[in-house]
Amino acid sequence: MKPYRYLVLLTSAYPLYDGEFFLDDEVNILASKFEKIFILCFHNNQKKAVRTSPKNVISIPISRQITSWDKIWILRFFLKKAFWSELINIGAQFKTKPSLLHLKIILGSYSKATFILKNINSFVDTVDIDTQDILFYSYWHDEMALALSLYKQKNKGLICIARAHGWDVDYKRHHPAYLPFKQFIIKTLDKTYTISQSGKTTFDNLLNTTNNPKTDVSRLGKLNNRAPIINKSNTGFVLCSCSNIIPLKRIHLIIDIIKELHFEEIRWVHFGDGPLKTELYNYAKEHIPNINFEFRGMVSNSLILDYYANNYVDLFVNVSETEGIPVSIMEAQSAGIPVLATNVGGVSEIVNEQNGFLVNQQFQTNDVSTIIANFFDSSYEEQTEKRKHSYENWDKNYNADKNYNAFYNAITSL
Repeated sequence: MKPYRYLVLLTSAYPLYDGEFFLDDEVNILASKFEKIFILCFHNNQKKAVRTSPKNVISIPISRQITSWDKIWILRFFLKKAFWSELINIGAQFKTKPSLLHLKIILGSYSKATFILKNINSFVDTVDIDTQDILFYSYWHDEMALALSLYKQKNKGLICIARAHGWDVDYKRHHPAYLPFKQFIIKTLDKTYTISQSGKTTFDNLLNTTNNPKTDVSRLGKLNNRAPIINKSNTGFVLCSCSNIIPLKRIHLIIDIIKELHFEEIRWVHFGDGPLKTELYNYAKEHIPNINFEFRGMVSNSLILDYYANNYVDLFVNVSETEGIPVSIMEAQSAGIPVLATNVGGVSEIVNEQNGFLVNQQFQTNDVSTIIANFFDSSYEEQTEKRKHSYENWDKNYNADKNYNAFYNAITSL
């Protein structure tokens, strides 16, 4: 195990802007392992966030604004072997013919990556640190990971890694069904860590390999030292959900499900914000006017966990069209809350019949409402058992203290 003194972490928002709140626990744990963590935050002018980071974490904001000259200069990429290799890979890996749209995606991705690479080089040039003491880490398997791959190509002795989540793994959710430079990134970086077995399998299939040694599973996790509420003392039924309010999350379906529930007391609380908030709030007012519901907006993870610790929540619901393994589900399970979720991505790795309910991606709302009604009518012992299993699953598989310490041991052993 090499005792790296410094970590350079590439993010898209954390910790300066809204988003990536789930990085808090990982950074706090890693900060105790490194002398300093430098976070290169390649933002897109998001709303600034108020967060407290450990004293040895230094955040460097870098705008992703690319100039017209940068776009013109990138045309030289047509002369590089990597461009033609990627065009060939489209047919070999993604089983489709290259199109103008593929060409646009390739050039866009490469131009963003070269811009990020330029900033990585600039950072390294301005800090008085031996690069052999630095471990480089991209939090996403996108242009940031591509930039690290290009950096690694010129600096072969350095350790460069990346995580891969959901949207940056599952190419089928994109149009066209394609994600650029996956083969190059995985082959060039020292390791790609997927957050689910489903993600690793997708990459292995894409590269036509079995148990590729360049990819490994490293699960995310959540810290929570609050005691779960196992025994119910209140009447009625409380549902919670937590996600960005965007089409992918299909929050309107939660409203449609609640509409078909006929309990005397129902409360629904949603944590998260997004462009559809006003539209969905009005949709809820129209379709569930007699239901006590609340849109809490963008709320920190700690406040969400405080809510779960102080309020008995009967069920957490996630009906996303696609997912990796949502941290929101880890949070719910850390509070002993059973989960109902769509069986997409890696969700079946965290939700099962012992701790909740899995439903098909294209479910019927009346079928889901029946599942919830039956759960509400089930015995106290059955509900309590699901709560216990939910908490135990978090503690065994998604406890941040265990997972991020194991992650540190893994990356410093490369």
